[in-house]
Amino acid sequence: MSAPDTTIKKQQRRHRPALIGIAVAIVFAALVFLLNINSGVDADDTSLVDEAADAVVDEPRSDN
Repeated sequence: MSAPDTTIKKQQRRHRPALIGIAVAIVFAALVFLLNINSGVDADDTSLVDEAADAVVDEPRSDN
């Protein structure tokens, strides 16, 4: 059932703060996401890859 008397201008004015809050939250989430990806990826840090490769080479191989 729809409202009997709606004023579009009044509804726009009432919803403006909520829409602005949603937009701010989306921008904030995007910034956090991009900063997280930027700080998580480090092209110069290959120590974990080197350690994993050394562990594989050092393990004795068993052929069954």
